[in-house]
Amino acid sequence: MVMMQQKPLNILVNNSDNHHVVVPEQPVTEHISSDIPKERQSIKDLIEKVKAYIKERYCTEHQVVGIEIQPDIIRVAEAREINGKWKIEKLVSKNVLNSFNFDSFRKNPKLYSDALIEVFSKNKIQNRNVALAIPASLAITKTISLPLMGKDSLDKATKIPSFWQNLVQISENLSDYSIYYKITKEITAKKEMEVLFVAVKKLDLDIYKQIVLSANLNLVVIDVGCFPIINLSKLKEDKNIANEAILKIGKDENYLEIMEDGKPYIYDIFVPENEKSYLGEYFEHQTFQVRFASQLKHIISKHEDKFKNKIREVNVISSEKNISKLISGLSDKIVEIKIIQTNLFEKLDVDEKLFDGITEDRSAFAITSGLATRKIEIFADESKKQISDAINLLPNAEGIKSDLRAAFYSKVTLGAIVALCSLIVTFYSLFSAGQYSSNYKEISEFNNLSRQYSEKNKLYKELTENGAHLNRLVKFSAEIPANQALIISTLKQVSSNIPDGVWLEKIKIDKNLLIIEGRAFEENNIIEFTKAFEGSDVVENLIITNMKSTPLENGGMIKDFVMNANIIKK
Repeated sequence: MVMMQQKPLNILVNNSDNHHVVVPEQPVTEHISSDIPKERQSIKDLIEKVKAYIKERYCTEHQVVGIEIQPDIIRVAEAREINGKWKIEKLVSKNVLNSFNFDSFRKNPKLYSDALIEVFSKNKIQNRNVALAIPASLAITKTISLPLMGKDSLDKATKIPSFWQNLVQISENLSDYSIYYKITKEITAKKEMEVLFVAVKKLDLDIYKQIVLSANLNLVVIDVGCFPIINLSKLKEDKNIANEAILKIGKDENYLEIMEDGKPYIYDIFVPENEKSYLGEYFEHQTFQVRFASQLKHIISKHEDKFKNKIREVNVISSEKNISKLISGLSDKIVEIKIIQTNLFEKLDVDEKLFDGITEDRSAFAITSGLATRKIEIFADESKKQISDAINLLPNAEGIKSDLRAAFYSKVTLGAIVALCSLIVTFYSLFSAGQYSSNYKEISEFNNLSRQYSEKNKLYKELTENGAHLNRLVKFSAEIPANQALIISTLKQVSSNIPDGVWLEKIKIDKNLLIIEGRAFEENNIIEFTKAFEGSDVVENLIITNMKSTPLENGGMIKDFVMNANIIKK
């Protein structure tokens, strides 16, 4: 398969008669594959139409139950969308341990599985599809600049073992991580794009997965806790989240999350380990407040300097009961920024009775509620979804969606069978009412006419298509140069030899000279490309006439190259 950049590949062919064939806006693979049957595209179009019809007539979205597992507590939220507005139907928390220690996950996972089983059973939660949030502190989150390319090309490039290692610049072995990536912005003028990169150690994911699966739940999403908060914040119609700051404070982690141009930026805030276990008790201490405020001001100042946008409001989320005391202290020390205890539920339909018996601050349910207001669209194009809607760190995420699609098709098929059986019974009843003979004669005549019409119509379509095809061939043969066979064989030779890590910008054929311009991640990829032409019966004397390194914004390098070769006449 040819690795293509998103920018169109233009092929310019010159011959001695100064006759030009220019094929813009078409990848080289499309140019040389004129023998691909038209029926294949028709089948694809038909499948897309069937999908669109099913999505219009049936609900193809699966709602999930949001869960968050902390060492000391489990939180669960269930929501339902009614006429475009979300209603929170269940908010449940269950204390598991009195102490806060992440080692308890590894030492006694059954304790948490049993707690989940009890929560679902006691609160009569029927939906077994769950979305799990893990702490942001377990994830590596970066925005990376890359040369502009299509999603298929990026997917292929990521299979090169050293691809992420060079770009992310992390000393650890990334094969030990589950990685999610998504193109978030394309900068056509610079021929660059920005990619969101999220990675979590597989060992950490396995611990959480085992807890959920042992509770007989169907785990369909694993997200990083900071993203569901954005998802919930988006539901606030009067809020512009383009430049919103959310401050997460808790025993598990403390960070500032800023949305800038649709992308999240996460900044850790340091809290000593000996203070985390008794965090709420330190909120009134002046020393703690000054240290916390100093870090917050420094982070905001650096972010503002980089993006030239002012942060005017910080929304605080915390499970601590006396968080208002820290907010008051921070507000006194950072007067230029409004620091508020956010209410992310104000645009949701929430029964106040759901908070009865819950002792922690209600913003503690922001993560689980953000997950619960996320739906899994089984026919979704992830490239068109928002960042906060699409992240899923499960290694087999697409496999899970395939299972959901299979279950959906089974349900639709069963419904169709039931409907067909009902139709047959109804039809039979009409005959048994005394209309059998006349109806049968009319139906037979109609079937004969329909069959004759179908046969004639099919023949007419075949003749029309064959005539149009012949006209296209005549027109095309008048336009292409006389040495078309040589040109096509040359293009096929080039396209079949493109290795991983190389993509082409331009192919030019001028008389007997072949000129190739392209880019590669490493010099070895270019050398591999040249070796593929050794012993070729189409081109000879292939040489690299120019090669230079182009720096990327994230510190990486890309290789630009130009090759020349002589085309062998036959």
